Amino acid sequence: MSKVAHSFIHLLFVIALFILGHSSDASAQVGGQSTFDSPAEDDAYGMETLRLYENKLSQRQERIPMNWVQIREADVMWEKRLWRSIYVNDPFNVHFANPYQPLFEVLIDVMRKNKDIKAFADDDFTMPLSYQDIEDLLHVQDTILVMDPITMKEVQKVVRNDFDWQKVTKYKIKEDWVFDSKYSRLIVRILAIAPIREIWADDGTLIGEHPICWIYYPPLREKLMDYTTVNPYSPSMPLAWDEIFELRLFQSHIYKESNVRDLPFTNTHGLNREAIMRSEEVKRKMFEFEQFLWTY
Repeated sequence: MSKVAHSFIHLLFVIALFILGHSSDASAQVGGQSTFDSPAEDDAYGMETLRLYENKLSQRQERIPMNWVQIREADVMWEKRLWRSIYVNDPFNVHFANPYQPLFEVLIDVMRKNKDIKAFADDDFTMPLSYQDIEDLLHVQDTILVMDPITMKEVQKVVRNDFDWQKVTKYKIKEDWVFDSKYSRLIVRILAIAPIREIWADDGTLIGEHPICWIYYPPLREKLMDYTTVNPYSPSMPLAWDEIFELRLFQSHIYKESNVRDLPFTNTHGLNREAIMRSEEVKRKMFEFEQFLWTY
């Protein structure tokens, strides 16, 4: 084979390599920018991660809460008020303790930025609390002894202890269930939500629990749409906190239903066999009530 033929074959080989390299670079770019050039915006996990595609659903600029169906008093055939406990350590409720944006810090941030969000000391909404009142409950002042570097003597100093959000191990919600004859279905409306701080003795015994505050939920819905969290079913598509509650994407236990004496099922704190059985009994009765309204 002549030198001309060798040179021609070598030229074709170089051109083929150039075309293949150019096509691979072009395929890795979207709209003139490589998908691996820079990390995506902060996602629901609260950290920067590389994505193979542009996640436009999680970057929606405006989120609107789901519309609540208008309920007329004349259409209400049946109504029940329930109180539920959402345990953060439940595997299905792991998004409530997302270390990058836990629900407790979301609620505190919403109340700090929006003075129209109402908080109360009780679930009857009779004792209102201001944001400063809640701050005083969370950040307790304490007196400690420190060494004065000038006099070399111990002096008292007042310090402000920051509240650890991990101490919130449970949330309580107050909700109404009604059967609307117009739509022929049960409708639930959350009325209030409360982060619960458990109180432990020095020996590790649970001696009680205390609601930090009860937040009136209806005006809170629009504000919660600005905060996203992990979707338990699809981590690639985060959901707003109001969507989590409206879609019932949490595991809970009923600890009280409306009664004359306004008493919970048990006087003990935490879950036990009796409380779980009473909770399941209430769920079963509500399911049977709705099913018996239909004829097959």
